[in-house]
Amino acid sequence: MANQADVGQALHGAGVNVSNLSVKDVGGLTAVYGSVKTEEEKKKLEQDEDERKRREELSDIDFPNKDEVTAEFACAMQKAILVQGTMYITNSAIYFFSTNIIGKKVKELMMFKDIVSLEKKKMLLIPNAIEIKTSDGSSFTFQMLLKRDEAFEQLQVLIGYQYYAILIIL
Repeated sequence: MANQADVGQALHGAGVNVSNLSVKDVGGLTAVYGSVKTEEEKKKLEQDEDERKRREELSDIDFPNKDEVTAEFACAMQKAILVQGTMYITNSAIYFFSTNIIGKKVKELMMFKDIVSLEKKKMLLIPNAIEIKTSDGSSFTFQMLLKRDEAFEQLQVLIGYQYYAILIIL
């Protein structure tokens, strides 16, 4: 009878991915049990798991007015140390959310109506940061933004709409 490792290697060598592989001797014959997954199925399962994790993280954030997230960017926010997390952009605010390995959560909220300055920055000569200043004097620097220009343009547009709406109301 072939052993499980040999059968697994043979299947893998043939391009067949099997999970939950089990090999048994059934009346002198080798029976192979398992779940066959195509590359597309595996990719779909990974995407589903990523989406589940994303929904779980978003459920930890209290979005006022049940805002919908329009964009999100992986980044680090400068605190006493750099805090790795995600910047979420909605139609009315910027949220930063992070959970570290011991479960401590970092949450920051910047309403567009409170933002007085938005500026592209370089960190260590690399153009990958955005600095945001608010009307209460707070300053937030988001670094390691791989899509800094895309995030900056979206923020400029959304913050501009906010100011435009305020001008019309006044």
